[in-house]
Amino acid sequence: MSPAIFDNGYHNSIIRNKLTRALPAIFPAVVDELKVAFEDHIPCPESPDEWVTVKALDSLMRIICRASNTTFVGLPLCRNTEYMDVMLKYTIDVVLGAHIIGLFPNFLRPCAKLILESFAILKPSEGSPGAS
Repeated sequence: MSPAIFDNGYHNSIIRNKLTRALPAIFPAVVDELKVAFEDHIPCPESPDEWVTVKALDSLMRIICRASNTTFVGLPLCRNTEYMDVMLKYTIDVVLGAHIIGLFPNFLRPCAKLILESFAILKPSEGSPGAS
């Protein structure tokens, strides 16, 4: 992620004020999307005695992705599989990259970032939010 994200805190006030105030209006759409996402990713068995196999991590990541993207991009994009794949990959790459960089002492973190970028761990993929 760009250092400007940390240096310029304009997004903090947007989240704290505008998004927080908009939550009552957005909440019903998020609840509806959660219901549909659960039905899509965690199917109900035909009978109460039947078991259904579910990949829990993948299913929950997709459900959370859809619910959060309902807030930011709305329907139908929040249900688009290609869009979700890009968002999930970006999220995983950012968290993984931050974790790896956090293992280095502060003075080595810029070098670690360069190394990770050369292995495409932190390099924005085409279509991701960090791509230029």
